[in-house]
Amino acid sequence: MIHLRLSDPEFCGRREVDSRLQMLIVCLILLTFTLPHNSVLAQKNSGKEQSAEPEQQPLPLIRPQVDILVYVNPAALVNLPEHDLSEELERHLTNTWGDSLDWRFQLLKEVMWPEVPEVRIPLRAAAGPEVMGATMIDLQVEFVSGYWEISSRRWLALTNEWTTGVNRTVRSRELLSSQLTLAIVESYAAVVQIESVEVDSVDGSLMAGEYNVSDASLPLLQTGDYLEVLLLYYDREGQLVTRQKLSWTYLQVQQRNRGRVICEIHSAFRSPISRSRRRVEVMAYRVVPQAAETSLHLSRRGSYVQDFQLGRVYLTNWHATETADEGAEKPARLQVADRNGDLILNTAELSEELGSSLLKLEVMSEEVVVARVPYLLGTQPELTLTVPDDSARVAASIRFEQLKTELLRVTAKRATIIAALKQLIDNPREIDPRQFFEQIEELPSREQFLTQSNLIRVSAETDLLQLGNRVAANQVRKMAEASEALINRFLDEEPLTELKTALNYADPNAVQPTPENPQPVAKPRKGVVIPQFNK
Repeated sequence: MIHLRLSDPEFCGRREVDSRLQMLIVCLILLTFTLPHNSVLAQKNSGKEQSAEPEQQPLPLIRPQVDILVYVNPAALVNLPEHDLSEELERHLTNTWGDSLDWRFQLLKEVMWPEVPEVRIPLRAAAGPEVMGATMIDLQVEFVSGYWEISSRRWLALTNEWTTGVNRTVRSRELLSSQLTLAIVESYAAVVQIESVEVDSVDGSLMAGEYNVSDASLPLLQTGDYLEVLLLYYDREGQLVTRQKLSWTYLQVQQRNRGRVICEIHSAFRSPISRSRRRVEVMAYRVVPQAAETSLHLSRRGSYVQDFQLGRVYLTNWHATETADEGAEKPARLQVADRNGDLILNTAELSEELGSSLLKLEVMSEEVVVARVPYLLGTQPELTLTVPDDSARVAASIRFEQLKTELLRVTAKRATIIAALKQLIDNPREIDPRQFFEQIEELPSREQFLTQSNLIRVSAETDLLQLGNRVAANQVRKMAEASEALINRFLDEEPLTELKTALNYADPNAVQPTPENPQPVAKPRKGVVIPQFNK
């Protein structure tokens, strides 16, 4: 096979080659016009394919500012180089948080930390989200008898409050920096801005920084963490008016997709977070159980607030469902308050016994549940639970039981007399049945029992409605209906009427129609025309 180049004279001298060269040039010219059009179509098709698949774009950096101040007693640095502690602590924080937070660390040689200041940053609607998550964490390190004592406190701009953390004891020099890092990480409260609210879940955005598609905010908030809800109310000018914590309401993280957070709602209320909001911002921040025990105080809210003495609290796992195996017993504990209405909830014992740190607290009044709320163990050292005062319902229940006891006595005696009257019908004797009927008439009648039941209901229901306790008022109404049903059942007058007819007994107390006392006849009102129909 012979290969020719364009520069060869043999190539240029042949006519066949010239025709082929012309064809090649024409093809090249056509390709120059068709290639741009095909490339544009390819770009459009690729754009459609890419738009069909969602892309993970880098989220904007919303890095809250965190100031960390470590106050170290000079006596604690005798056998501890200052620069080594600072470097180790900074390295641990870098490995834990990375660039998700704009944190700054400073170590100060002071014997005691200063007093807690008041307001630090005014929170306004015009301020960025990073201001809401601004945090200051103070740690104090003391050296006592060969070991280090670590105390912590935290200030969060969202709540504008200082909270005290758990105290730690470190006996090893190698563990001091890691324990300080753990205290700092647990003190920080990850802030989530709630954007959409569903029936039993919410969707929000985590205030943290991200680079590209890697999630640097993962250590701040993980699946299973709990958050508390805070409502921020603004006026028309965008100024913050007030903050309101949603009591007995928690959010549990179910899904994390980088900065997007989906949480499940656990609340004592049916709809704790409203879907339609105006000038209201819904925020949530992470809470970590830190208190070893919680002092729970029970009180009753009536005309005035009083201690709930000897109140019973039934503790169960909030996540336990009714669809569990019937044979398996759900773990539970019953605790009773003292004369002052106080009781202690031990975090470690209850978490291990009930299998969860989120508990269901059911306050019992007699056999009725007057409050059912969730509580995350260890989040608060002191807690007050105020329940509606249902003393009127309890008193009405006692009076209804007494009424039922009297009804049983009357029913038993009445049944004995009716049995004797039936024997007179089966075996006629020369015994006047009048004495038996007179004994029945001496017993309390059905109307008297119904009147007494109605008085109990009206009295208790009025007191409860004045206190706004509609639930207890409905319970009293149901007790009255059950009592009236028993009265109508056991004190029915129809058996007596049949006995009187069978024994030909004429009741002397019955009103007989006389000319002076005729039977009542319905009379039409004046001016009313009664239509007459032809037969």
